[in-house]
Amino acid sequence: MSAQLPNPGLQKAAILMVLLGEEAASNIYRNLSEADVQRLTQRIAELERVKPEAALSVLEEYHQLILTQSYLAEGGPEYAQKLLVKAFGEEGAKQLLDQVSKRWR
Repeated sequence: MSAQLPNPGLQKAAILMVLLGEEAASNIYRNLSEADVQRLTQRIAELERVKPEAALSVLEEYHQLILTQSYLAEGGPEYAQKLLVKAFGEEGAKQLLDQVSKRWR
């Protein structure tokens, strides 16, 4: 039997769902596949106390991704990149755009 490697994305999603609360989390669940609901529910059940630093980090990353998606929707990729570079620097903008583009694929 092989040990499963930790999935940081799943961990972050579980923390975010807990932080968002029951109503918001249940609305998100309605848009997930059955397999994703099962994986996410298992991870939430395995969560122990979420440290404040971890909660803040997840919320900040979520906020940045939402801003990035909003910028892309409102002004296209070039406009979004300009805004992100101003807000987060070259490297931060690149990382955010990479994360968003992975979600669209």
